[in-house]
Amino acid sequence: MLRIDNLSYSYRRGVKALDNVSGTLPKGFTLLLGQNGAGKTTLLRLLSGMLYPQEGIIDFEGEEPRRRTPQFLSRVFFVPDDYQLPLPSIRNLAGAHAPFYPTFDSAMLDDNLQRFGLTGHERYKNLSLGNKHKSMIAYALSLRTPFLLFDEPANGLDIAARHQMRQMMSACVSEEQTVIVATHSIADLENLYENLMVLRRGHMPVCMSLESIMEKLAFVEGYESAPDALFALADGARVRSIVPAGDCPTAIDYEVLYTALMSDRCQEIVKQLNTI
Repeated sequence: MLRIDNLSYSYRRGVKALDNVSGTLPKGFTLLLGQNGAGKTTLLRLLSGMLYPQEGIIDFEGEEPRRRTPQFLSRVFFVPDDYQLPLPSIRNLAGAHAPFYPTFDSAMLDDNLQRFGLTGHERYKNLSLGNKHKSMIAYALSLRTPFLLFDEPANGLDIAARHQMRQMMSACVSEEQTVIVATHSIADLENLYENLMVLRRGHMPVCMSLESIMEKLAFVEGYESAPDALFALADGARVRSIVPAGDCPTAIDYEVLYTALMSDRCQEIVKQLNTI
């Protein structure tokens, strides 16, 4: 279980990247959404222990990332969008870095690299953006850390590679792991997500399971806005609406939900989500 309690962080005086953020997450895959500059990368860096919270607490199964204990650091791995490899190749990284991770699976690394058409001996600095991301995804998954964080993992990946990434994450991630993926490309891993976190202007209006969202909201489509719509989005000749959930659950329309949460109707959506 991951617990975030009243977390705040500022990069410069008077401007908060995160402001009083709170939420709890169970194990499993979590989708992290937010506008550019909303604080997604800052949150991931705080969760990984790379940044020190100025206010509030992060607790991951009894460990506080800010303490950066060897035990915690061996249980977490963060793949940023612009990872800079300090060694010539992924194989070199595995040789020097993986021994600090007791859950590392060398056979899984071999298999992951092969799926991506890589050996791991390629010089990292000479790889394309997509192949750099493939290498880091393959390595990160093979560490099998209980806490795994990705920032835009699909950047630079072509259609076939995105399919491989989805299959790889499904096969390599166990039920005992907590995986948070910050992305704007929701469809890449849509079938894997179990929880949703949303950041809006440094605040977190939503941090809950997809099952809970579907218990409170339904997503419908028609030629006009639904009569009881909490929010509606025109899409050509059709209108996609968010309404209070009924007896028949519907799939989550992430685009409409995200747009609603970024709009002036955010509080109405959040109020419905928090109804008992």
